[in-house]
Amino acid sequence: MPVTPTQLNPASKSGSIERDITYCTPEGIPQKLDIYHPITSSDHPTPAVIYIHGGAWLECDKDSELFFPLMKKLQDKGIFTVSINYRLAPEHPFPAMIEDARCAVRYLRENAMKFNIDPEKIGVFGDSAGGHLALLVGMATSVTEWDTPEYAQQSSRVQAVVDIYGITDNTKIFVDDSTDIMQKVFRARSVDDPVLKKASPLTYVAPSAPPMLIVHGDVDQVVPYQQSIWLYDAMKLKGNSVEFLTVKNADHNFIPVKDEPIEPPLDSVFDKIAAFFEQQLK
Repeated sequence: MPVTPTQLNPASKSGSIERDITYCTPEGIPQKLDIYHPITSSDHPTPAVIYIHGGAWLECDKDSELFFPLMKKLQDKGIFTVSINYRLAPEHPFPAMIEDARCAVRYLRENAMKFNIDPEKIGVFGDSAGGHLALLVGMATSVTEWDTPEYAQQSSRVQAVVDIYGITDNTKIFVDDSTDIMQKVFRARSVDDPVLKKASPLTYVAPSAPPMLIVHGDVDQVVPYQQSIWLYDAMKLKGNSVEFLTVKNADHNFIPVKDEPIEPPLDSVFDKIAAFFEQQLK
């Protein structure tokens, strides 16, 4: 009978995946994560990276087929990686999802010894709505009300961020909101509602931002490419460490257009992201 990851003892989890582990319980609702253990064990604490899925803050979950190869690359580089679920709108409007993402950071710090991770070397990445949340985790450290009581003695700060076609300015993205996301997610009645500015990563650009890699397709029809340009320019203006990888001929989710391949290819994009985390955290 094959051994499943949850049956393994701690000394033999190298390269395994553990699924559906509760990391926080906001409103009494268990939120789950999957753990991708580093491919090789180490006597020294390893860095950790959190993946936050996309889905317009309304749908999808941590089992991302698109980003599974990237999480495997992080495993191979000796990085402890987790993929999280979080509360979704409209049942749980903003800021529920950023509260959960920040709780995941504190959960890792609380369990640093158990997982053999370095609590001072935690990164985060996400795509689309998850990219937006990853940016808020990294940048909106001053908004302490988004820290829920669980693991309150731990910090929610991270040391590196990868934003993959995430929304950076909510006051611009919902000008033509035919999907009603603005109301469903943020309970905003117009683009002038203060909650949209408060929920915009661009609001929090400061010289203290962690190192960042921005990745965006240049023909993205869901989240305009310009959203990432605004963030990159603002980060550079404040003297932050920031890189920008443009994926040519790529729509949202790196889907190629006009029957031409994207450039660089997806495997190379993932290599770049994994190398970024390795450089910043190891």
